Amino acid sequence: MRKKKITLAIETAVGGGSLSLLEDISVIDCWVGEREVSRSEELIEAVSAILTRNQIKSGDLDMLAASRGPGSYTGARIGLATAIGLKNGLDIKCFGASVLDSFYYKFGNQNLDVITAVSFGKKEVCYQLFKKFHSKNENEEISPEIITFEKFVKCFNCNLDKMFVLNQKLYVEAKDYLSDDYSKNKINAGVVLSDFIGQFVINDNGSDNLSPIYSYINGQI
Repeated sequence: MRKKKITLAIETAVGGGSLSLLEDISVIDCWVGEREVSRSEELIEAVSAILTRNQIKSGDLDMLAASRGPGSYTGARIGLATAIGLKNGLDIKCFGASVLDSFYYKFGNQNLDVITAVSFGKKEVCYQLFKKFHSKNENEEISPEIITFEKFVKCFNCNLDKMFVLNQKLYVEAKDYLSDDYSKNKINAGVVLSDFIGQFVINDNGSDNLSPIYSYINGQI
């Protein structure tokens, strides 16, 4: 009988961060941080706890999947440093991935342009546009950008033909400013963003790049 591949996914760029433990492609457990920005000590304790809870030793891990952001630059660095430390200590593979790319991988629709976005900082939003019918390489050339929350919610009314995939905090906050038709083509990706990172990497979409994603400021979508 084939041994199931165990992957630990780490996402700390958005909110309090999250961890996911996966057997092959299936998520078997998760953890969500409660702070606004992840802390190194808390993350290391959470990694130990999730492994212990599932009776998995660190040496049983086959692979690590780490979020490169975008979001909190400090938060992303904490998660990546933790992943790199585990990678070196356990001598296993570790791949980085963008939260926005992982959203698109999970929810993307070839019939619609898709905007994936996460909230961070003081009312800021980082988003990325994925054009319909574009190849993976073509979409990778469109970089994530930052705008204010106020400008982001305004874009909904002029982009009704696009699909939006948002982290839970952004979805809930934006909903208060929009019409009853808000739910159409708007997806709440929740708070366990490490799920998407893990599944994205497991399906051979990760990269050897383990540096945080730096986004620049733009005025509009």
